This record gives sequence, structure tokens and C-alpha cells, in this order.
Amino acid sequence: MGLIHLPTELILLILPPLSESDLAHLLRVHWSLYDIILPYLYRRHLQGSRDSTGNGRNEAKGFFRCIVTSNTAGVQRFLDFGADVNAVISAAEIRKANFRSTGFIPWHDTQTPLNIAASMGDDTLVSLLLNHGASVTGSRNHQDARRAVQPAAVDALLSNHESTLRLLLRRASPLSAPNMERGGLLNCAIARGNLPLLRMLVNEFGADLNATWQEGVYPLNRAVVSSGPEAAEIVRFMLDKGADAALANGGSSNSNGDEESTGGGSQRLLDQAIRHGTIDTLRLILGRGVVDPAIQPLDTGNNIFRTWIIERCTPETVHLLHEHGYFRALDSSQDDTLMIAVRARRGDILQLFINSGVVVDLNARLTRGGSTLLHAAVVRCKPVREAQAASSIRCTTMPSPVASSDVPTVRKIEPEYSREVLSRRCMSEKVEKCAPEEIVRCLVRGGADVNTKDARGISPLDLAEKGPEVVYRILVDSRCE
Repeated sequence: MGLIHLPTELILLILPPLSESDLAHLLRVHWSLYDIILPYLYRRHLQGSRDSTGNGRNEAKGFFRCIVTSNTAGVQRFLDFGADVNAVISAAEIRKANFRSTGFIPWHDTQTPLNIAASMGDDTLVSLLLNHGASVTGSRNHQDARRAVQPAAVDALLSNHESTLRLLLRRASPLSAPNMERGGLLNCAIARGNLPLLRMLVNEFGADLNATWQEGVYPLNRAVVSSGPEAAEIVRFMLDKGADAALANGGSSNSNGDEESTGGGSQRLLDQAIRHGTIDTLRLILGRGVVDPAIQPLDTGNNIFRTWIIERCTPETVHLLHEHGYFRALDSSQDDTLMIAVRARRGDILQLFINSGVVVDLNARLTRGGSTLLHAAVVRCKPVREAQAASSIRCTTMPSPVASSDVPTVRKIEPEYSREVLSRRCMSEKVEKCAPEEIVRCLVRGGADVNTKDARGISPLDLAEKGPEVVYRILVDSRCE
């Protein structure tokens, strides 16, 4: 009797010892064997993936491979033969199974079939999984998941698949939840700098622009710290759509629902925009009156923040703040803003203040010892020999060996922006510090008196006699002029 004439029960007893390759060849022999072996092959994939307790923690690699390769027919068969539509697989297991050869890298450590399909933007596969009961809310309490399974809408948004995101939201996927990445889709869209999807969430699905994820942190706070090319437009859209700047600034609402300031007039948005945002975002919130110099001027008090601005921000940023009244007339009765610029060797900032006319008196005595800005600048011009000696004993840090690391198992949510895009940030990572003698030259051109004496009767010219010759010549030449 031939194999094809054997009863099905006997054929099924023959199959277990055979390899998948043998089974794949055998099912091609005859249509009757195909109808018997194919279901057996799918069931063996599913049964072989279960652990000793019978749980499907490690769902069939074949099932997930069908998902990753968009094999809709294969996925349908797996589901028909009992595959768990909400099975989970870890990012480490995805890498081990070599799914990355297909180009797929997950966003989070724990993935379901719906997460993968949404990340790939396969609407047909997403619909199929949803029709078989896939959860749109994730599986936070999945008994075998090490971490929370994110709603698939998060994967669709991070991968910029608008149609897939819309499909999931129409099937009641949540916009926000405590266990969701960054508290919800709104903050994810802001983190990715994705203005079109942000518009869709607000205009079509009513996402709340004033919902807080962490205490006191609102979507507008997230937006102003973005350094992407669309950062300012995202902030503009949010303000136009009713984002509450008073809340984001650190204000609160009273019992009548009116906004009131707390903490003496917090300007959190200004701080965040300057420290992390772009010059365009800063220009926008200043122009819209979101922040107010009358509440937090930078030339009185707030020494740490002011010092940080002078030392690390671009001249364009400082000029913009000055245009909007954050730096008023600078004289000895107010602050040490100019002294900060001198000590930080920020000749560009010092020249900006001099040209703008906010400097009342360059010869004001700003220290207890009666020193002027020019005194401070000259002192910082070390003699050549002293400078060389200092450099010779400077400790050097040996470069640490580059550790070889594997490719990350999950994708990074924050985009990697080009150097050109990052150059629009308010803060400059590589501030150009001028030579000390250039500070001296800048002050002299601005009208600093080389003969003004301090409390000890010493003038900048006297100090320069012990310093580099180039500095002494600058002061002597200016006196001759």
C-alpha cells in the first residue's frame, strides 16, 4: 500500500521524526498529503514554541516571520490553526531570529504581531489581526511580558504611518494612558517632530494639548525643548489650538478657572527654550508674549541663568533677548553681565552689548577692589612664558578605548538631526572664545579708559606692563589716539 493510501492517523504518526525540510518536500508529493501535512506543520510550529507550562510566551518564530515579511496568507493560516493573536516576542528574540535581515527593528522591547504590523505600516495585516481580536490597548498585564506592551498606535506614529495610525484610532486605540510611551501619542508626535501627525491627533481625534503626563509637565513644555526643523511650527500650532502657556510656564488656575501665576512669576518656557530649543522657537514665544521680561528680567537677579546664557548661547540668542527687553541698561548699580562676558572671553557678546547701547559706563568699578572691566581683561592676558608653563603642566586625558557594542535591539525615538539643523539651537555646544587680547581691544574701542585706577591706585596700563607685549601695545596705542 502506497503512502498516499494510508489512513490519516497513520500518516500523522509518521510525521513527528521528520524535519521541516522533509515535510516541505513531502507535502508537494500529492494533494492529499498537502491537506494533511500543512495543518500539521503549522500546529507543530505553534506547539514547539510553547514552554513547559503550556504558555505561548515564545510564540512561533514562523508566525512572527510571516508578520515581519507581510505574508498575509501565512498569518491567516497560523491564526486559523490557533496562533495567539496577542502573543509576545522580545527585541532580543527578534535579533536572535535574524528578523533584522528583513529590515525590521522594533521601537520597544516587547512586541506583539499588531505592534510589528503597525510599525511596518501594513494596513491589510493590521486589519486582519484586529478582526481576529488583537488588542489595541497593548498588554500591560500580560503574564509573561517583562515590560509593558505599547499600544500599536505608538508604533504606527513613531514609524510615520498616518493611515495605519488613523485605522487604529478608529478602532478605539487610546490617545493616552499612564503606561504609554511618554504618556501618549501627543508627546510621541512632538518627540518625533512630526507636525502632520500632531495635526491629525488634535484636529481629527481631539487630543488634549493641556493634559499633563508627569506632574507640571505639559505638551507645550515638550515642544519648546525640541531642536528639530519643525520645532517652531509645532509650538505655533499648539498655541493656535489652545495650548495653555500659563500652565506650561508654571502657573495654575484658581477656583474660578482663571489663570494665576505662581512662584513669583515662573518663566519655565523661556528657560526650556533657551537651554534646549531653537532660536526660531525662542523668537516665536517672545513675539507671542508667552514669556514676559517684566516678570523675569535677566539683568537683575537670576545670576546662574544669566551666566549660563552669556557663556553658552549664540550671539543671535542674546541679541534676540536684548531686543525683547531682557537686558536693560547695564551699569555698576545693576549687575555683572559684562564681567561675565569678559571672564568667559565672549568677545562677540561683549561687542553686541557695546554696539546696542545698553552699556552705560565701561569704566564703572564693578568689584570691591574698584576694578573695571578693562582691569579684569588685562589680568586674564597671561605673559607668554607663564602661559607656556601652564600649558606644559596641564593634565591630559588619555582617550578611552572604543568599546565594541552590538547594534541596539530597539530604535531610538528621538531623531538624529544634521549639524545644520542643530546649528539653529539657542545654545552652542562649541562656543567660540576669543583670545584674551581681543577682549582688551574690544573694550578699548568701546571707550574703556586705560588710566582708570582701582582702589590700590593701579590702572589697566600698569597691569599690562607685566603682561604680554601685544596687550601693552594695544593700551599704549589707544592712549595715543
